[in-house]
Amino acid sequence: MAKPALKIVSGAEKSAPAALPEIELIWDDTTVGGWKELLQKAPRSNLLQTWAYAKTNLMLYRLWPKFGVFYRQGKPVAMAMVSTRRFMGIEVVRIHRAPVWLVKTPSPELVSAVLAKLRAAYPPKWSRRLSFMPELPNTPKSVELLEKAGFMPRKAENYRSSVVDLTPTLADIKKSFSSSFRKSLKAAEKLDFTIIVDPSKLAVKDLILGYLRDRAKRRYRGPSAKFLRTLHKNCRPHEWLLLEAWHEDQLIAAQLFVLHGSGATYQLGWTTERGRNACAHHAMMFEAITRLKQAGVQSLDLGGLSFENQGLNTFKENLKGSEYTLVGSWK
Repeated sequence: MAKPALKIVSGAEKSAPAALPEIELIWDDTTVGGWKELLQKAPRSNLLQTWAYAKTNLMLYRLWPKFGVFYRQGKPVAMAMVSTRRFMGIEVVRIHRAPVWLVKTPSPELVSAVLAKLRAAYPPKWSRRLSFMPELPNTPKSVELLEKAGFMPRKAENYRSSVVDLTPTLADIKKSFSSSFRKSLKAAEKLDFTIIVDPSKLAVKDLILGYLRDRAKRRYRGPSAKFLRTLHKNCRPHEWLLLEAWHEDQLIAAQLFVLHGSGATYQLGWTTERGRNACAHHAMMFEAITRLKQAGVQSLDLGGLSFENQGLNTFKENLKGSEYTLVGSWK
């Protein structure tokens, strides 16, 4: 008599895996305003999935955007802007910081279904080069879901950043800062410099020139001057917050924030030695938080933690936001 096949289970008998939800993916069926309205509903949005960013890449690099919305039972649950370009017979596909989730905590089944739908939209072919940086946390479960959907990891640094919650009162936000940040903020209040918010468009030139000087001096990576100028052209006035610190007739520091949906991103900042001594960055950051909160922004992404500039990391870490690391780059 044949022996029964060996069956191994962990704990109690496991039931069959839950069926994946039915997901419908519809491309380019929304207006610019409609895309922005959807982004407004996202618990966590990002700059790379905005219309302004898409148009900037189109103008500079001929990366054509496609806007996809994922529906479950007629309700949008996620969205993804995909950039594509053809070069010498090769189709380049970039899906960065997507999907943006329209539900607060997507279940593994929903994530799996959305990833499968996105993968099916771009099946493997010799003439396609796909780069995918998912908006998923760096956890074993995320890796499992991505591999199950048919994606393969690439060797690249995992993106790290921190998010400051702007929903508490300003007093409570200030209390959450590190003691050293609050000390610098108090010192800045006693020093003789002026913060100008929302200066004229001519100030963008000063912002970029100061940034380029600072980047060359400190040798860190960052967006090009052309990218910043083009992004500025494609942002609506309420999506662009620029602050300058002046001492007498000298510009000593500047910071740039870009608004998207219910969030904002700290895009860049630079300072001179005088600005550093005056703790201008600390004062401008709190002024920016005040302005963003007044504009209804609920979260501020600090724009990435640097692998090259520990001083910048310390400044951001002292704001005591919630740090996160994404699952990396995939193909």
